[in-house]
Amino acid sequence: MQHEQTTLHLTSSESRMLLSPGQRHKHSADEGGARILLITIRQDFLEKVVADRLNVSETEVCFFPWSEDSYTKILVQQAEQALSRSLHHPLSGIELDEFEWNLASFLLSVHKGTHSNCWFPSSPPPVAHPSLRKGIEYLHSNLSSPITLDDLCKITSLSKFHLIRLFQKYIGTTPGQYLQDQRLHLASQLLRHSEKSVTSIAFETGFNSLSSFERIFRKKFGVSPIKYRKMVSFKIR
Repeated sequence: MQHEQTTLHLTSSESRMLLSPGQRHKHSADEGGARILLITIRQDFLEKVVADRLNVSETEVCFFPWSEDSYTKILVQQAEQALSRSLHHPLSGIELDEFEWNLASFLLSVHKGTHSNCWFPSSPPPVAHPSLRKGIEYLHSNLSSPITLDDLCKITSLSKFHLIRLFQKYIGTTPGQYLQDQRLHLASQLLRHSEKSVTSIAFETGFNSLSSFERIFRKKFGVSPIKYRKMVSFKIR
């Protein structure tokens, strides 16, 4: 999969590439072939969805082009189901509007871009379970410090098995992945709103080396921290 001058060799079928208007892309496959689903959503419609969600009058959306995760399968399934239904029962006006709105909203939720810092709150999510809530609050208060699963078990008075199970039930992910996501979220905010060096930001957000921070950041956002800063700085201007 090629975007402008960047080529990504995919090892998974669960990948996305988002393009801004006017950008070029190419796809090639080995002898086994490949299935590709192309979805086009107008830029002004995406911006309308973001403006409605964030309750602002106007906004701009700039996606980071690459992503590879399990949410892609859900996106493809939703689109295929809607297309299949439309063959037998054409969507009415309101049904079509709802489908387009939900599809764009889902895409904005799972794919990172300049909207992400406002789309995803940095405060702890409301959780009914008191022990789990205590653990989540501890994570948010200690993002820059080394944290182990044993630390969380001591704070929450839960076994590792129950701690992991509760995270997956209420948050939808593991404690380690949740912590990493929050650190990346904080790092993206510092890249946007501070002049600190990438190295300083890496250690301030709890990563033990610059190389691991850059690798994990690129995997999550699809671009390097330096390129991310350039992209969001361009949008802010």
